[in-house]
Amino acid sequence: MEREYVEQVSKRFWPKVNIPADPTQCWEWIASFNNDGYGRIKVKINNKFRHIGAHRFMWIFYHGDIPDNLIIMHECDNPKCVNPSHLKLGTYAENSQDRDQKGRSNHPKGDI
Repeated sequence: MEREYVEQVSKRFWPKVNIPADPTQCWEWIASFNNDGYGRIKVKINNKFRHIGAHRFMWIFYHGDIPDNLIIMHECDNPKCVNPSHLKLGTYAENSQDRDQKGRSNHPKGDI
């Protein structure tokens, strides 16, 4: 995304972020969410409007475009969080490994 456009979108973005008194805590997105509970914001990409994750927009705002084949991971495990200090780049495999190590995988147990 062009920096000028990111700055323009940020004017709509920041009012939808709840930043607590302690800025080391989660900054929660308070607007639109997808079915998995992740915040989302509408942006124009390749002349088409689409929703992207609010956490992804925050990464772009602070760091620039997200490299191909990488995702933005939440170190805090809070899908509503957009605190840039809680976000990091990773691969799908790293994200799955992190999820499994923290016991957040949804693997059914027991007999069928």
